[in-house]
Amino acid sequence: MIDKIGFFHFVEESTYAEPMTALREAIKKRPEGYVNESLIVLPEGFNIGGPYMRNKPGLRPNTDPIILFNLQELCRDFKFSLVAGLIVNMPNGPDPPYSSAYLINSDGFGLLCHKRCGDETGIGGQRLHIGYESNYTCCSDGCDAHNAFLYRDSAIVSLMCMDAYTDGVDKPEENRQCHQRLRNALDGFSNSAVRIVCVPAHMQYGSDTLAMQWPNSFVILANRCHAPLTGPGSFVAQVQAGLPGQSRIVQKWHEADNENVVKVLGVETRRTTIGTFTGLLS
Repeated sequence: MIDKIGFFHFVEESTYAEPMTALREAIKKRPEGYVNESLIVLPEGFNIGGPYMRNKPGLRPNTDPIILFNLQELCRDFKFSLVAGLIVNMPNGPDPPYSSAYLINSDGFGLLCHKRCGDETGIGGQRLHIGYESNYTCCSDGCDAHNAFLYRDSAIVSLMCMDAYTDGVDKPEENRQCHQRLRNALDGFSNSAVRIVCVPAHMQYGSDTLAMQWPNSFVILANRCHAPLTGPGSFVAQVQAGLPGQSRIVQKWHEADNENVVKVLGVETRRTTIGTFTGLLS
């Protein structure tokens, strides 16, 4: 059972070269047992070993899939689960690889989804910038491998960064259709399942519309971009359904500082159609 949910706010550029060390140190700064039985979201490109936007030719990201096993070991050490935004080489996959979300725990790992939309570093997207080294290949088919997944009495979906929006992106209609499919899938789970929407991101700009598309859900955004004036930071939001198109955020915990931090919140485990926060575990 998932008792806590949260994120790793990964914004200290000096620590990007050693992401596993950065995450482990952030956990160790918290009290013992802080992340036990929690689900934590890691940002997009957690593993690439440098800044997401790189303008030095030939400075390619680290895409070694060993990171999956390293994260599995970390889950075993601290007794928690992850939805991780990773860019890793896979057999018969594209070069550069897809930017993907993986569900990871002490027993193993599994693919949830690949990123559809292109940013300035995505090959196949409309925003590709020739001044930046490419990070990933945009997915065009079979992008939701195992999205909408029942895990430890919680219904989990994941969207990679720009895939969480339906406006201002290069595939708005595809995103709308994807979101509706995933909402329908969540509705198909028991009302006793807490609904959790995980968004690994490198997000320079953002708004609450990202969360409000997911009524009766908890939305977790984990960010590796520090843009305090324009960016959404990292957050956990509780969204309540209203009239059609009028969902509202009833609680939100936000992190926009320029330091790495792991933050989790307790989730009330008496299941209702939404569940409630028990409070920030700081």
